Amino acid sequence: LSTMAASTWGAVLCAALAPTLAAAGPAAPPGSQPPSLPRVLNRRSLARAASALLLWPGAPLAVPAVPGLDERDRGSNRDAIVRSDIWYEYGAVPPRRLDMSKLPDAAPAFNSWGACTSNQCTYVPLKRRYDGYKKYNDGVRAGALAFKGLRESIDQGDWNAVAEALRNAPKGGKNGPVTTGLLRQVLLANALLVSENADSQVQDVLLARFYTNEAGHAGRKILEAAARGDKSAAQEAWAFGLDAYNSYFAVVNRAVGPKVGDPFEAV
Repeated sequence: LSTMAASTWGAVLCAALAPTLAAAGPAAPPGSQPPSLPRVLNRRSLARAASALLLWPGAPLAVPAVPGLDERDRGSNRDAIVRSDIWYEYGAVPPRRLDMSKLPDAAPAFNSWGACTSNQCTYVPLKRRYDGYKKYNDGVRAGALAFKGLRESIDQGDWNAVAEALRNAPKGGKNGPVTTGLLRQVLLANALLVSENADSQVQDVLLARFYTNEAGHAGRKILEAAARGDKSAAQEAWAFGLDAYNSYFAVVNRAVGPKVGDPFEAV
């Protein structure tokens, strides 16, 4: 993702939310001001400013942060399913619950020679999207369905069923359906959102990876709660994972048209 692309995206996010933030008033701490853009615009500072605007109290896309889930030391994404996501590359933490319809697309930018200068110009061929969807669709849906079913197992205190669904087997072993589905999500996003002629730093695929990693983190927190028999903590982590799944689908659905397949429904 080029510096110009990152700047364009950050500006779009800021412009999209500025009117709402100005009207939010009471939701912000007394005497505080919404974060502003830094004077020196570089990729990381702009992404962080855009992220801060997204997470500012009162923003329509934000929900209350949960310590240990949203707010945590990500440790260079060492425990992530895929390290390179929007947080790892640009330090941006998108909202827990993403609504893509509230973020307008930035127009493609071209220089005077007619060359594209932002990743908005990236085109993923229909055949690539169709083949990727056909290959990974079933695994992704099965994983999401298995995650949805975790709530009943948690409510019943069936910790063996929880551990089975979230099993992360050593190399050569068989993963649980949720774990398998999350791995398929990474591959599906690559097929739908990254052109063969582009690098992997396209904004949408980095967003999709971020939410896949968030769902993976939710699974780890559920397992930790299961080991303690802590039903309340497991339910809280499950709700966090639910938002991550639905945010992931909001991203990838933009590349799923009638000639590709059926869009993913919210979990």
